[in-house]
Amino acid sequence: MDTIKDFLSQISILQYVLIAVVLFTIYFLSSLLFSSNSSGIQLIPKNTPFVGVVSAGDILEKANIEDILDLDLNLIEDIQDKMEDAIDMVEDQSEIAAEILKNPYEIGIDINQDLFIYVPVEDIKKSEVYLCVSGGVKNSEKIIEIIEEIEDKIPNNNYDDEYGSQKSYFDLDEDEDYNLLISYTINTYRGYYDDESSEYYRDLFAFAWDDDKFLFITNPDSRDESSVDLLEDEVEKLFNLQSDEKISENGSFNDFYSSKTDLCVWASAEGIDEDLISEMVEEIDDETRGEIDLDEEDIMESSGSLFYNFGDGEISIKTQVNLSEGIQKILKEKLEIETSELSIEYKAKFDESGDNTIHVALRSIITLADQFISPRMLRRLF
Repeated sequence: MDTIKDFLSQISILQYVLIAVVLFTIYFLSSLLFSSNSSGIQLIPKNTPFVGVVSAGDILEKANIEDILDLDLNLIEDIQDKMEDAIDMVEDQSEIAAEILKNPYEIGIDINQDLFIYVPVEDIKKSEVYLCVSGGVKNSEKIIEIIEEIEDKIPNNNYDDEYGSQKSYFDLDEDEDYNLLISYTINTYRGYYDDESSEYYRDLFAFAWDDDKFLFITNPDSRDESSVDLLEDEVEKLFNLQSDEKISENGSFNDFYSSKTDLCVWASAEGIDEDLISEMVEEIDDETRGEIDLDEEDIMESSGSLFYNFGDGEISIKTQVNLSEGIQKILKEKLEIETSELSIEYKAKFDESGDNTIHVALRSIITLADQFISPRMLRRLF
């Protein structure tokens, strides 16, 4: 237990977040299950101009991790031995940590479902813009167990001296509707020549979940106490969206999602405040001296998509812009182009084995590493 406490005493709240991101990555790279449905989509509001989708199950199936782990390489064998040693070391000190090392995808999150990364915009002028990640939940109680263990072992880095103070918060609230973890740090700086002090909030984030879905949300511009209340309000709003308030009511997004690939991104101005769109339209009118006459609907009804897909021995990238009727009319009048969509697709083929691209790339990297990483270097890594 002292070993774990010594290690944790050197870790900040922000580093815990980074560790969580790493665990999520390991989790996604440790299962070959897949489902095209995702409860995480229920937490995306219509006022979202940007959505990224990671089809983790598809990627993992194509990566064929089990086949890579069966490679007859010293590096693979050494890594597996080191992992067994790590499990033995923590088994008596933390059952949950040992369980995660043995089975990284048993952390309560359901990787059978798509992962969504998106940016809801409430008030861009007041910097009320949020970065969100949502997906499916497999075991709500498991998530609670892990968070409670982290909470118990978080070191106390608080201080209070003549120059200022620091106080960290990591609070879990279990509710009937959803569970909510709020974490942030308050730094206070005292003036050297007077009694005035300034308070600064940082590293603010929330993690909320119920039996079906989870939400990670943060506002990188959070600086004061009101940011905490606004973040909690946003979580409550997203978990209580009515059907007509969800992104699934947007036809353009539905068309995009029905054609999703391994990695894809959708963007539309429909979720942006209309006042900002008006300013954009006025700026276009001024820059073109009235040659391009658009209104707000022409901008808001347009959307763009990027699709990235791993194929057998190839990768493909496709960009697509869906044009509003107003923009279609301008293209026809000014450039004699008559189309409702502009798209470019690029394919690169570099392997003839028939294996999927991502599997070939991982296998090649591991094989090269096996030749260049010595046992001594491996010991340093671990």
